[in-house]
Formats: sequence, C-alpha cells, structure tokens
Amino acid sequence: MKLSDLNNVEMAKSALEAYDFKLVTWQEFLDAKDKPDGLLERALDTVKRCNIDVTLSHVTYDPLDGEEGFMLIGDATAIAKETCEQIMEMDISSGPLFDME
Repeated sequence: MKLSDLNNVEMAKSALEAYDFKLVTWQEFLDAKDKPDGLLERALDTVKRCNIDVTLSHVTYDPLDGEEGFMLIGDATAIAKETCEQIMEMDISSGPLFDME
C-alpha cells in the first residue's frame, strides 16, 4: 500500500479494517450492533453540538473500544485518512499502514 492509496476510500477502509476499525455511513453506524455502549449517545451529541449534516456523513470508530473511544464523523475520505494517521501514531508496528512506500 502507498500513502496515496489513503485518498481512495475503499483502500483506506480496507486498511482500517485490518486494525479492527470501522468506516461506515451514518445509517450503517446507527444500525451497527458492534458499537460500544454509550458511543451512539456521544455521536448524537457531537452531531447536534457541531451541527453536522449526517445525510452526507460517515463515521469511523473502534468497536473494541469504549464509549469514550475513538470516533470521527464527517467526510469519508477525510476521516478515513485521519483515522489511518492516528493508527500510525499508535504503538503498533505491523499491518498495511506500516508497509507503505
């Protein structure tokens, strides 16, 4: 994988899934059964407070984390890339994001 591949939503989504993160539409997020308890309430509060148009939004989140865990809401490409950058700063040293040229 190349760094430029992160501009492709499907490539970034595939990379995120290798680390157990999800990139989904707002509706898929609402329907997801793997959301940590409390994460939906936090997302709804964020949407209201930041006046986010959810009809155009996507969500990245870590289903293995808690209600205060990682979550971004917004444009699919932007949040996918931001999530990948966050993963690269974590104490993880393997996987598709660390094999980039």
